[in-house]
Amino acid sequence: MRSPELERYAELNSPVHNWDPRVKIISCIIFLCTIAATGKPSSALAALVATGVLVIISRIPLGFVLGQVKYVIYFLLPLCVIILFSYQEGPVLAKVAFLTVTEGGCKKAALLFLRPLAMVLLIFPMLGTMRFDEAINAMESIKVPSNLLQVFAFTYRYIFVLMDEIRRMQRAQAARCFQNKLSLSFLRTMGMFIGMIFIRAHERAERVIRAMLSRGYDGKTKVLHQFNIHPSDLAKASY
Repeated sequence: MRSPELERYAELNSPVHNWDPRVKIISCIIFLCTIAATGKPSSALAALVATGVLVIISRIPLGFVLGQVKYVIYFLLPLCVIILFSYQEGPVLAKVAFLTVTEGGCKKAALLFLRPLAMVLLIFPMLGTMRFDEAINAMESIKVPSNLLQVFAFTYRYIFVLMDEIRRMQRAQAARCFQNKLSLSFLRTMGMFIGMIFIRAHERAERVIRAMLSRGYDGKTKVLHQFNIHPSDLAKASY
């Protein structure tokens, strides 16, 4: 099974890694809300630069970050192009055939690109600098509802198990010369494939919950790490 991508560099040593998880999560959530509320491209660009600096300080390899963020960019770029030519407000800046670019369209497209990108980048220094169990424990200590945390924890941990099951079934299909060509046989096979995924997921969930109950599971995350807030943690939050 592949290791979780987000916490691959959780054991590095940096000022962000050494930041108390509770203070780090609260500070980053406030920053996220600030980014979401900004309405100026210049402010969104400043937020993007700030999150980029945090990523650099955290020492998470830029190649890894860009490899994850590129999918967000692929999704945002077509939307930005649509907004750029469809939002007509303010002075006209350029005309390309029957398409018009206005100042308002440029601002909206810039906001649509910069704000989500800054928010996604902030996830890496916020959650990528600590183990997921520490993040869950930190959120539990700041009174995030336990049921919600359990959903997060199980989804994050077992999505990789589900992906392994899917890859194993795909290899089995390839070994039987399955071809991805649209036909009734293809649709019937894919229907059985999806149904089998649900069946295997249900069976795995039953085995997991029985194993957890036999080990005294009570709905709370058990960790050995104890959090201690130091003045340096508050100083980092103030920045």
